[in-house]
Amino acid sequence: MTKVEYKHTEIAVKKKLGQNFLTDRNITRKIVTASGAIQDDNILEIGPGFGSLTREIIEVCPAFTVVEKDHKLAEFIRTEYPQLNLIEGDFLDIDLEPLAKEKPLRVLDTHSFQTSRLPQLLPFSNPDDAT
Repeated sequence: MTKVEYKHTEIAVKKKLGQNFLTDRNITRKIVTASGAIQDDNILEIGPGFGSLTREIIEVCPAFTVVEKDHKLAEFIRTEYPQLNLIEGDFLDIDLEPLAKEKPLRVLDTHSFQTSRLPQLLPFSNPDDAT
C-alpha cells in the first residue's frame, strides 16, 4: 500500500478513488490559466486532494466550492482552506443544481481523463467549459 504524507497528514492512496497527487506547480498554474477562470466564476473543483490545484485557483478566485470524497483529505482541505465551501462526499452523488443556481459552474480538476462524462453529469455547466 502506497502512503503519501504532506504537511503532517498521511493517507494511504486509494486506487478505487483514482487518487493521484500532482505536485508540479507549473502544471497546476497552466491548468488554471488554460481554464480561463476569473474572480467572479462559480468554480467547482473535484477531488482537491492536498490542494495543489486549489492553491492556484485561490490566486484567481478566493472563494469557490470543492468536493472531496476521502475523509482525511477533506479534513486537510477544511483546515488549510477554511474559506472554501467544502462538500465531503462522492461527486457523482452531489446535487449540482443548487450550486449552479445563480450562474453556470466552471469545473476544474486534475483528473481530466475521468471527466470526459462531464457534459452528461453537469447539465448546469457551460458545455464549452467541460472540454
